[in-house]
Amino acid sequence: MFEQAFSLVIPSSLARECNDKDLDTLLESYRLAGVAKDSFLDGEVTLDEYMQLLECHEINIDGYLETVEHNLEAFNLI
Repeated sequence: MFEQAFSLVIPSSLARECNDKDLDTLLESYRLAGVAKDSFLDGEVTLDEYMQLLECHEINIDGYLETVEHNLEAFNLI
């Protein structure tokens, strides 16, 4: 459950607006963000490093952290 709380979801509206090249770039960014998430959850990178990695891949950090907080509450983990 803890790992699910940190999952990233690509908004469908964002995916619809992309051409093939942009969509490939978007998917690669989310794949790398997933690798970063796994590294964070495994204790290989700090929370600060994880946030920096997400930011490098143009993930909206504020929105992401709100979603994580919501998920953690929904799973009764906080």
